[in-house]
Amino acid sequence: MASGHAFFQDSLIEVDSKLSRVLPALTGGKVLIPLVLEDSAQAGSGGTLHANPGFSKKPYLVYYSIFTDKTLFNYADSMRKVLQADTLQLNNLYTFPIHSLELKISWVDVNSIPPDQQASYYATDAAIKIGKGYKLIRVALLGMHVVGRVINHPEFIWATFEHQTMAPLYNWSATTLQQDAPITSGSGTLLFAKGTTTGLGGITWNNNTRRPDSLYRAYSLYKYGVPRVAYDSFMTGTSQSEPINYNNIDGLNTCVAAGLANTDVWRNYFYNGSIWINTDGLTEQQQAKLIDSLNFNIGNVTTGSSARGSLNGANLTMETFVQTGAQDSINNIHKINLGDLVNCLSCHTGGTNLTMNKKTFSDKKSPLYMSHIFKNSLDTKTTITEAKRQGILHFLKMQERKKGVRRR
Repeated sequence: MASGHAFFQDSLIEVDSKLSRVLPALTGGKVLIPLVLEDSAQAGSGGTLHANPGFSKKPYLVYYSIFTDKTLFNYADSMRKVLQADTLQLNNLYTFPIHSLELKISWVDVNSIPPDQQASYYATDAAIKIGKGYKLIRVALLGMHVVGRVINHPEFIWATFEHQTMAPLYNWSATTLQQDAPITSGSGTLLFAKGTTTGLGGITWNNNTRRPDSLYRAYSLYKYGVPRVAYDSFMTGTSQSEPINYNNIDGLNTCVAAGLANTDVWRNYFYNGSIWINTDGLTEQQQAKLIDSLNFNIGNVTTGSSARGSLNGANLTMETFVQTGAQDSINNIHKINLGDLVNCLSCHTGGTNLTMNKKTFSDKKSPLYMSHIFKNSLDTKTTITEAKRQGILHFLKMQERKKGVRRR
């Protein structure tokens, strides 16, 4: 960070949910601020996430930004022109080039964090969009999705990272076959108010009240996105055997931490898992065909399915209210089962419906559609507001397909 900025700020391109460049903001007509934040409803189920006011005296709102590298940005621009010119190619086996990269990052005003803890967060200046103008604030980085195209994985590897001390981790070892464990914080954390809660209310967004069922009670359901059951046992019947993936993640975190100085701010963040699909022994064309054939089932995690890695991977700040398909007041945590597991691939699939030039195209398939921002850039009907909600719309449809019921 020779410039004082993280790598992505100087080397990547900030974009919006339709893959258009986000231009640096002028504040006061003089100061150029490269990081612009205007999106907040990205905590899952269309919900917004707020910092615990008992921890910082005010419920500061969490914001989100998206970055891509030039490889993805330029290829997406080229493919958008190809598909808009020839809609017969909307079903295709095109894949993003190796090294294509997307980042999604969550931020909050540093004033939400007690002064004696602020140094443990990476912080930078940002321009918050307010009406037609901007407000300059100092923000702290909370979490990050790193979505990268690597060899043999045209579906991308979906990895997530977050700060270590934002909220409690659910205690599966204290969970029994009959009873959930309480979730407790003795002094409060950034996203969890001092005290105790039970059940799924803290991670369930209520679209009727437009708030979580239990306010300021966000917590992480699964460490490293690895599904657990009562008495802290690994969930069985899944497509990823454990504890191999769990141990790999834990070992990587230990190794990276050992290589960082105690004063390095990044030592306060950790890798919380990845998900991908099994493409062993397949050619590039076969890999692309697999994505198209799996379609909306690419995120299935039962034995024999293709999903590998953290089968219920989630970022506390980005999938806060979609860490499980189970619902508050309907399900208990100790009763969560295979059918309730969700992950990045539950929403990001190779299938899509879209409108181009007032014509609707249904059930189109391509590995390119794994990227929501690319898919949104193709759809001429989708507004930027709607584009920001594409993830949750896919999640809701997935839930309806799996359970035959509608979430509230």
